[in-house]
Amino acid sequence: PRPPRASPSPPLPPPSPSPQLVFPATTPAGAANSTACGPGRSPYHVLLTASSGHYQRWQTRVFFHHYTAIKAAHPCSDLGGFTRLLTLPDR
Repeated sequence: PRPPRASPSPPLPPPSPSPQLVFPATTPAGAANSTACGPGRSPYHVLLTASSGHYQRWQTRVFFHHYTAIKAAHPCSDLGGFTRLLTLPDR
């Protein structure tokens, strides 16, 4: 005999018309390293892989610019470190 079928999961809500990034309240500069951010903070490390081409170098610079701007504006967000993993073509 077949096992009973699971009931279908409820439908997902429709996407919001304009998704917004949500960040915690802004705190004074340097507060990310102090206890002002609270004990629940668990920053994650951003790892970007890129090849050595001119276009990807430009993309990486744009990405890093926005990363640093967001991290500076929201020091208690979950943004941690940033690493670019560079791959070189075979020679």
